[in-house]
Amino acid sequence: MKNILVIDTDVILSKSLKTFLEAHSYEVSVAPNLQAVDKLISQKKVDVMIYNKSNPKLNGSDSLSNLRSSQSANNFPVILISDNGKKKDNQLKYFDQLETPLNYHRLLRSIEQSLKKKPLKKSEGTNEIDISCLSELKEHIFKTEEKSFVSKGETIYKQHKNATCIYLIEEGLIKTFRMDEYGKELITGLYKDLDLFGFYSFKNISMYPETAKALKDSTIFKFPIKSFQKILGKNNDIAMEFAQILSDHVSSLKMHMLDLAYASVLKKTTNTLLHFAENVLKNPTDSINLSRSDLASVAGISTESLIRSLAQLKQNNLIAVNGRNIKVLDLKKLHYIK
Repeated sequence: MKNILVIDTDVILSKSLKTFLEAHSYEVSVAPNLQAVDKLISQKKVDVMIYNKSNPKLNGSDSLSNLRSSQSANNFPVILISDNGKKKDNQLKYFDQLETPLNYHRLLRSIEQSLKKKPLKKSEGTNEIDISCLSELKEHIFKTEEKSFVSKGETIYKQHKNATCIYLIEEGLIKTFRMDEYGKELITGLYKDLDLFGFYSFKNISMYPETAKALKDSTIFKFPIKSFQKILGKNNDIAMEFAQILSDHVSSLKMHMLDLAYASVLKKTTNTLLHFAENVLKNPTDSINLSRSDLASVAGISTESLIRSLAQLKQNNLIAVNGRNIKVLDLKKLHYIK
């Protein structure tokens, strides 16, 4: 039976949570504060820890960070519960973060996903870490590489420069793009929280075929391309995961090329808004906050054409516009725009 450790000072909530999880065949231990955690960990094996940071009596991510860096607590995932509407805590590398009011069935799915995540192990007789899947690679990068802050508009790498690293986004939004002979920018990719980007070479060191720039303030980690290639060479499963990512990216680019060639200006605009709502934003109802020129570059149309299309969509009550902020009001109807 898997053991879940719940850290919460709210007796009623922790008791309710304990009852629910035990009904789903989990063993549950409850700690009223962070100080009691070490003792519980030393007494029994913990598979997943649930930390209720929404409780005002439990605070201080620094304390939890110290706990996560300890030897005893470093081999199981943490699920953080935080107040709805507040920014997610990116100082720590949680496997998942949930918001209040807590959805117990969403929590159950998160626990199940967490249990599938195996702790990173060293190969016998070496100091090398065995990495067998994409989530383990991300965890390894988070733990071993230095975090960098990238300001909005700052270039991360330039086209035709040596491709020495791949990148992992902790929080932010990054675009990759190329410039045509007339100086017009074409965005080739958008990357959000927890996305990897910048992998172009799987054998030799190559050149970056495009430029990467931050669309908003971002925190990223970079990982040496040689280490990345070594991991791919040792494990076929993770190599297949990356092959699938590349295949999906190529398919997406082909669809985008069809849109550029044949879709109307209005359709290009709606497809861009749908892409942001469904693939980039954390919640489809969140606002898209980008310059009109950046949105036009993604859509492959002029800024003036984009502005006219946005005005038409706003008039039809499909979107709401407030300054730079654009919010999709009706995803279903946007899909039917031609």
